[in-house]
Amino acid sequence: MNKLGLQLDHKLLAHIQGALDYSPAAIIIAAAPSGEILYVNEAVRKFRGHTDSPLTGIQLEQYMMSWKEFDANGRQLSSEEMPLGVAISQGRAVDNQEIIVELDDGSRKWALASAAPIFDDDGEIIAGSVIWYDITERKQLEAKLKQEADFDCLTGVFSRHRFMESAERILERFQRDYQSMSVLMFDLDYFKDVNDYYGHAAGDEVLRSFAGIIKRGVRPSDIIGRVGGEEFVLILQGADLDIGTRIGEKLRSEVERSAITTDTGEVSITTSIGVSSPGILQQQIGHFPSLDELLANADAALYEAKHKGRNRVETTLACF
Repeated sequence: MNKLGLQLDHKLLAHIQGALDYSPAAIIIAAAPSGEILYVNEAVRKFRGHTDSPLTGIQLEQYMMSWKEFDANGRQLSSEEMPLGVAISQGRAVDNQEIIVELDDGSRKWALASAAPIFDDDGEIIAGSVIWYDITERKQLEAKLKQEADFDCLTGVFSRHRFMESAERILERFQRDYQSMSVLMFDLDYFKDVNDYYGHAAGDEVLRSFAGIIKRGVRPSDIIGRVGGEEFVLILQGADLDIGTRIGEKLRSEVERSAITTDTGEVSITTSIGVSSPGILQQQIGHFPSLDELLANADAALYEAKHKGRNRVETTLACF
């Protein structure tokens, strides 16, 4: 190669080196099979929070001792399972794997990692490279959006969408294993009057307090969702219609005894409750009820409770 060609090669390598050095993506290159780190860029140091520590020349395992890596499900990865370890030890590429990195200060970050082996002319693995992007902010935003989608922001109980998803799974399990369950549908009596007299801020406080009473009165395995303005639905797992009715009466009594303090005065409320159970409903309609049928049956019972004067618990059979 002539002198000009060598100069161009050196300039090209220097340009590539500069591009790697200032890339926003973190890059590590390590030798195989020794694991000696050959190259790291500034983004790696920033990701770790150590901008002045020397990294090249040390062993990969020694470097990795300063952090732990986990897969997206929270399972800790061994050094051979880490993306760079896979490239070096197995000669396999890893494409866009989401990992959780726990740094030496205990903090955790999310990264999107890709790794690839580097082969010599004889096809032997001589090194491996990994490149990853810090996606912590994106994952935090995703978690925030999921929280907002899954939970009612006012009361903290399941949103309608999340409740219906969970209820479908519970009903499928009930049908498969024939476990007991019951559905309770709640409606706050004369809630519009509360809003009109005390104001909407007080109405919001009433809804929060009501949801709190229900949550405190049931088990963690039971699920409650807000499915309308002042309508809530509770699924009691392992509770037949009789038990569900008794629990409904207990909750109705707790609500009736409550005195909710708001900025515009103390508010007393009552609730009407309709109770349904798939086991009893199946006997009456001749087939296993769908979730819609089960909820319609509970809603019919709720209507009956309102029709009979409110502040009561009712069970009934809806006509299908």
